[in-house]
Amino acid sequence: MKIVILNISSILAIFFKECENEAYEDCPIKKGCVHISAPHIYCTILEALDLKPGTSLSFLNIGSGSGYLTCIASEILGPKSLYYGKNDFDMI
Repeated sequence: MKIVILNISSILAIFFKECENEAYEDCPIKKGCVHISAPHIYCTILEALDLKPGTSLSFLNIGSGSGYLTCIASEILGPKSLYYGKNDFDMI
């Protein structure tokens, strides 16, 4: 579980530079039309997916919204994998 928490914090800092201090709080963050769920939601999803670092997996996230989950998955899977997020909401 530590790898997931670490990656969520680093990705959060990219999405919300000014919210970097909130990276370790378990609460949702919304800025404009972008919404990031509480970190425990992502941890639950990623734990269920059981992604293996350094593998050659494909990760498709349909309805990806901000792409936050896809970014975390890419951090875990690494450069050998293919990851793609698709969202039809143009404001994100």
